[in-house]
Amino acid sequence: MEPIHLKFRYTEADWVAAMRLHFRQTLKLRRDLAAAIVIGFLGFAFGASYGFTMLLPWVLAGGAALVVLLVAAAWYVVPGWSFQRSPKLHDEYDLLFSEEGIDFRIAHVGSKFDWTRYRGYLADESCWLLYYGKATFTAIPKRLFPTAEDAQGFAQLIQRKLSPA
Repeated sequence: MEPIHLKFRYTEADWVAAMRLHFRQTLKLRRDLAAAIVIGFLGFAFGASYGFTMLLPWVLAGGAALVVLLVAAAWYVVPGWSFQRSPKLHDEYDLLFSEEGIDFRIAHVGSKFDWTRYRGYLADESCWLLYYGKATFTAIPKRLFPTAEDAQGFAQLIQRKLSPA
């Protein structure tokens, strides 16, 4: 197989899509929102039954609101904020993928990584995430591939070398 060469800069949209894919896998957003709804309902039911002058309905409602705010922040605020605050995400990336591994160059630093450095991958319609730690990954935007065949060749390489995360 021919090596696959990618030279690019992340856009904020690339990074937001990558972070949201990561969060969909690692955070339990639906569970947390469902728990917030149940807690909020219990607070309202308790207050309606025993009176809102007691502290418990307000504590439950506050807990539910806090969970909703944390989920919203994780989904809407953190991805863009992390892109803006991380200088390395604004550098040009020069990556060469081959059967042997990944040649990785960024801002005058180069490394060659064997595939064993990576522990798995995730993919959706916008990007691939190549995990090298529990919450650390290299994001590969699918917009970098000019044709569907190029993207398919990359996907086959990743699937041969890594397991789904």
